[in-house]
Amino acid sequence: MKRWLEQQSLRGQEYALVCGLLQTWMRTPDGYLTGVMDMLMEEDLRRRLKHYLERHDRAFSTHEEADFVMVGGSSKWVD
Repeated sequence: MKRWLEQQSLRGQEYALVCGLLQTWMRTPDGYLTGVMDMLMEEDLRRRLKHYLERHDRAFSTHEEADFVMVGGSSKWVD
């Protein structure tokens, strides 16, 4: 899972687990995150990503607990 997330990050995409959804974040050349696209995860990917985040003490289930869990680097927010 870590290798897959790192490969996706190299393509300019970052993933977060929020409320049971996998979100794709596109990074602009300035380093800002934009174009969030939510998609329901396939069961296998949901299970693997949840396990990965739990191992790294980053298991969140609601927006109140965390707006997102960034995997692959720091971010700048676009208001």
